Amino acid sequence: MEELRSAWAKMCNELYEEKGLIERVDARSYEERGIDKIPMVHEGPNVQAMEARGISTALGSLNRLIRALNDMKERAKNLLQWSLFRESQLMERMVFLHQPTLADYLRNYCDKRNAVAESYAYGTQKAKNTNLKQFAETIRFLEEQDVRTPEQLTEKIQELDTQLKEVSQRLNQQLSALRSVNSNLYAMKEYFETRPVYLELKNKYFGREKFKEEHKKELSGYYRSERILKENLDPSGKIPEGQWKREAARLSEEIAALRKEDKRIHAMLRKYEGIKNHVEALMAEEGEDVSLPETNKREQSTETKEAVRTMKRKKKHHGMEL
Repeated sequence: MEELRSAWAKMCNELYEEKGLIERVDARSYEERGIDKIPMVHEGPNVQAMEARGISTALGSLNRLIRALNDMKERAKNLLQWSLFRESQLMERMVFLHQPTLADYLRNYCDKRNAVAESYAYGTQKAKNTNLKQFAETIRFLEEQDVRTPEQLTEKIQELDTQLKEVSQRLNQQLSALRSVNSNLYAMKEYFETRPVYLELKNKYFGREKFKEEHKKELSGYYRSERILKENLDPSGKIPEGQWKREAARLSEEIAALRKEDKRIHAMLRKYEGIKNHVEALMAEEGEDVSLPETNKREQSTETKEAVRTMKRKKKHHGMEL
């Protein structure tokens, strides 16, 4: 019987496929297919004809009962899944509500600062007002950024670290490209400035060696600029001066925008890291695990980058500032 059922299912499916239909039959039982349903019983043509005329039969009533039970099982399963999902949501919410927020930590930090201010010989109220103002500004900043827990603070610092690396990488690429374009533009300028000296040397018949020695610097600049220009001519063999100038302008705009973004990210990180330091200090005092990310190395590299950026750029030996 099992072989006949399988053969019959195969014949039906082949015909369905031939006719372009999506329906398929399966010779396996519900149990074999992992379907949690009660199987219905075969009614036969006579029973189906009687049921069609409105005559209730034992097999028809049994199948109606099976269908009803299967519907009830499906609804019960969906209800159970929904209730488990809602339970997990409520548990997460309860855990979240019982965890201290950044506002709690910062409030405690403000209280400790105020307690220290109480020991001042003078200026106690001024110090308390400053602490309260800083606390209010920090809370407002965190609410604007939708950062409320130490975990979210960790994620935000890591996110900004990633953004900073991407911006720094892009900035270095654009600076390198701008240096290359400026090198070409300077080579073009130097070429046309020193070309008359080269032409004069070319037309000399007497005193060539003396002329070379007297104009060694100009001739060296001419040969160098000529070599650079030959390596960067356009397909038609001309100097693409307009293209270089447009590219330099575009790169300068992008670099300015990237530096602005770099400055914005650094400012945000400084705020977050100040908050992180306060929270870490309180967590350590209360014996909690400090799980916020270590950023000392990145902070050090940030300071180094800022120092390098503000340094005066050195000029090359031929006097060109790139």
